Amino acid sequence: CCKDKYFVKKLQAIRETKEDKQTEENDKSCGWNLLENPSSSIPARMYYLVSLFFVLLYLLALTLNTLPSTAGYDDTGRQIDNPKLILIQLICVTFVTLEFILRLVFSPNKWFSPKNAWMKI
Repeated sequence: CCKDKYFVKKLQAIRETKEDKQTEENDKSCGWNLLENPSSSIPARMYYLVSLFFVLLYLLALTLNTLPSTAGYDDTGRQIDNPKLILIQLICVTFVTLEFILRLVFSPNKWFSPKNAWMKI
């Protein structure tokens, strides 16, 4: 009598644990598809375009920072980097760093995720 109740409760707990794991895996899979597969959904495509925008903006700011006409000058007259372009670069690097962390979190294969994420960057 008590043994049967115990096994029924144990089976219910196991089923609930499996359902929770499946839900968690589905959430991670959805996040990974958002980051990795732009063709999987409209939000994934939008994220891809935003990510591409930040990369191109970073490259543009980096290139413009090398031109003498966009550079600033300090008190002694030496050429320094334009502070506005440096801020743009900082924002872009922050975005790419957050994307890298999200890729590590949502990666389906945790063992190889740093290698794969580094290859993406």
